[in-house]
Amino acid sequence: MSFTIAAAQSQSVKGDIAANVRRHAEFVRVAAALKADVIVFPELSLSGYEPTIAAEVALSPDDPVRRSDPH
Repeated sequence: MSFTIAAAQSQSVKGDIAANVRRHAEFVRVAAALKADVIVFPELSLSGYEPTIAAEVALSPDDPVRRSDPH
């Protein structure tokens, strides 16, 4: 049995969660097409790697953006 892991590395947009989610979704589509079982992203890639704005762009577990379809 094999297990394929995809590691995504992309340029995030500072504070633009919607744009970063769309970019992540594209990586997920590519990984799925390549039959990856799991895809991992760098920490803070949704917020744009900006610790200075982390508190203002933090998502709660029930935030609608976490359930939205980026298509």
